[in-house]
Amino acid sequence: MSSVVKLEPLSGVKDEGPLCYLLQIEETFLLLDCGWDDKFDMAYIDSIKSRVSQISAVLITHPDQPHLGALPYLVKYCDLTAPIYCTVPVYKMGMMFMYDWINSLVSVENFELFTLDDVDVAFDRIQKLKFNQTVCFTTYTSWRFNSYWHMIGGAMWRITRHDEEDIIYAVDYNHKKERHLNGCSFDNILRPYLLITDSLNALYTQPRRKERDEQLVTTILKTVRQNGDCVIVIDTGGRVLEIAHLLDQLWANTQSGLQKYNLVMMSHVAASVVEFAKSQVEWMSDKVLKSFEMGHTNPFLLRNVKLCHSQIDLARVRSPKVVLCSGIDMECGYSRELFLDWCGDSRNSFIITGRSSERTLCSKLIYMAECLATNARTNRIVALEVKKRVRLEGAELEEQEKRQAELRGFDSDDDDEIMANALAAVEILCTKKKREEEQQAAAAAKDSNGMSAPKVSPMIVEEEPQVKEQVSEMENDEESAIPGLTPSRVKALDNLSDAPAFVPSGPAFPTRKRRPVRHNITMQAMARYRMPFFKRFMPIMLPMYPVLEEKVKWDVYGEKYRPEDYTVSKLRVHLPVPQEIIKEADDPTANMAVPLVDDAPTKCITVIEKIEVSCNVEYIEFEGRSDGESTKKLIAQMKPKQLILVHGSAQATRHLAQHCYDNNIAQVLQGHIFTPSVGEVVDATVASHIYRILLSDELFDSLEFIKVKDADLAWIDAQITTRPSETGVGRENGVEADVQITDVNPMDQHIDKCMLSVLSGEAPFRDVVYVNDPKLSEMKQLLINMGYSAEFSSGVLYIGGVISIRRNEAGRFHIEGCAGPQYLKLRDIILEQFMVL
Repeated sequence: MSSVVKLEPLSGVKDEGPLCYLLQIEETFLLLDCGWDDKFDMAYIDSIKSRVSQISAVLITHPDQPHLGALPYLVKYCDLTAPIYCTVPVYKMGMMFMYDWINSLVSVENFELFTLDDVDVAFDRIQKLKFNQTVCFTTYTSWRFNSYWHMIGGAMWRITRHDEEDIIYAVDYNHKKERHLNGCSFDNILRPYLLITDSLNALYTQPRRKERDEQLVTTILKTVRQNGDCVIVIDTGGRVLEIAHLLDQLWANTQSGLQKYNLVMMSHVAASVVEFAKSQVEWMSDKVLKSFEMGHTNPFLLRNVKLCHSQIDLARVRSPKVVLCSGIDMECGYSRELFLDWCGDSRNSFIITGRSSERTLCSKLIYMAECLATNARTNRIVALEVKKRVRLEGAELEEQEKRQAELRGFDSDDDDEIMANALAAVEILCTKKKREEEQQAAAAAKDSNGMSAPKVSPMIVEEEPQVKEQVSEMENDEESAIPGLTPSRVKALDNLSDAPAFVPSGPAFPTRKRRPVRHNITMQAMARYRMPFFKRFMPIMLPMYPVLEEKVKWDVYGEKYRPEDYTVSKLRVHLPVPQEIIKEADDPTANMAVPLVDDAPTKCITVIEKIEVSCNVEYIEFEGRSDGESTKKLIAQMKPKQLILVHGSAQATRHLAQHCYDNNIAQVLQGHIFTPSVGEVVDATVASHIYRILLSDELFDSLEFIKVKDADLAWIDAQITTRPSETGVGRENGVEADVQITDVNPMDQHIDKCMLSVLSGEAPFRDVVYVNDPKLSEMKQLLINMGYSAEFSSGVLYIGGVISIRRNEAGRFHIEGCAGPQYLKLRDIILEQFMVL
């Protein structure tokens, strides 16, 4: 490949952090993945932001956060407008990963980097690809993907330019066949120009699948039989499908003895993940597809799995139980919350199924599990940063309520009017109650003395102006009026009724003008109403209970609205589990903190706690990646011309690179084995003599171009001069050179400050250059079409028994044959297939 190829790692080299790499092919810049983690490193984002205008496309390989976690932030704040490509399952499951991640973060902290709406906006710009679909991005660049990997829909990107050799980007692949996914195949990939792969498992040897499954089942049975709960830490929508499918089959087997225990899948989007898995059967293994077609049943119905979306749902499930909870790094989410609640019970078990970056709770527990497995001494006390969301109390609550009242934006005049109306209603009620007490006292005095008390006139309460307006509105409202029930009768009935009018009570007054409420059962009006001769259905609406009918305010733009009426509060506050739920579930975890959906004002607190891990901790690998031995064999099988190792610890990266050198794999490579650091630009261009230099107008007009495929070539005899803009002088004498500058060091000559000009003398003598070497297969087909007999034998093309054509070790054509007219004629035909400069 004669194109300029460079790779700049922005993240994910010599460590196990998120993956992000910028690949340059001539003028095309491709962003390979854009992951993020709970550390939210902004320096890495700034490096992408400075190159956003250059990015031509974004290629996503897997749906989890290490591969696409930063995508919403880049689209919202960094103005990423380049097209984004991924497969259909990566699109659907990636959205579930992001939803679950954001909900987990918001539940314990004030997370404001991006929201669920930002995720929707970013994913709406994704272009979804079908299986093995090829995308022609430009006239010269195209790519396609191959599946399957360790997650559903995972892709290996195969990038091609000018129908030249391939550039392969393959990370987190798995060549082994699993229950719900097929293994990837590299049989159709041979001698790629550049291979970009990871070294994550270079030092890891996987156990056999049967031994791994037996260890999982043994741990589960041991835990539940001692009345403990077993937590399996897994991701949101990737590897959870493999484990859920395995456990569902175990629970369906009557001989396993697991039917009496509960199996739970717990995440914020558990139901959506299962629904998406049901609709993506065509992306799964041949065994799953065959069972779906032959048995007419979807293998991901998961009849034995209960779906829980909160700890309230989990508390209703009877213990002992097995819980598949999301949050593979255990820095946030249900996996961390359950660990804080259940790690103090020695009967419980936590099974870690995948690794994460360093200095996370997951990595600490894996180290602890490895020490326990080898009987090594380890400290069971872990210092953790515990984040919680709690309700506001006291002065903080009052200040928050004042702030919310100010944000509502009501005018002071409206507030005064509301308060005056409320006070007038209270005064009317007090006057009426006082007069009733006087009447009762007079009646009691009459009974005791046996004398007639003075006749008291009935109570007359003058209507407020607002009440008169409401009555006039009722008179004019014909649609809501009741036949036979006039406003005057309503007034009389209200005066005769013993029930007082409804007046708002409590600390909060109504915030709008309200109509007077009449909730007396007007049976007298019903008695006076007579049904007409021709009966017709007419619903009669009687105010039987207190109803507050708000008067809608309008302005020139329409109905006024209150923003707080449309605010959906889904903050999860940590409260004790209600006792009725505990009694219903028969669960001994009475002090477990459960997040409740509450609209009360809250705040986030962070404390450092030392927690003693009394529960059982084990690491059972379910990542679904190829191990170190398989990675080394696959690299030797593909025989790439260039190799770049990314995404792995520094020790694993050095080990894999040294293995390639020690086992003569490096001798196959034409270039080098690169192990770059963050920010280090790798120049993977094999033709290292290619440079960019400015041509003078006079020299450019004298060139004679020859069309070769999609390119125009010309031979240049010129001299190097200094650009006039650099020195202010017209030209200086330079050295004579052609476009292939092999004898002059470009760094010493400051090639970026030079230009090529026309030679002052005659051009030097040069040999003929043959361009566009044809393939032997193309040459054979051409000669057969011209009537010659041509056939291959041991890699040599024999033509009519006269000429033999083969390629030597340098890759050049070598023609042999007996001299004669037939030889000369065939030689001319062969040379015509080359472009001569």
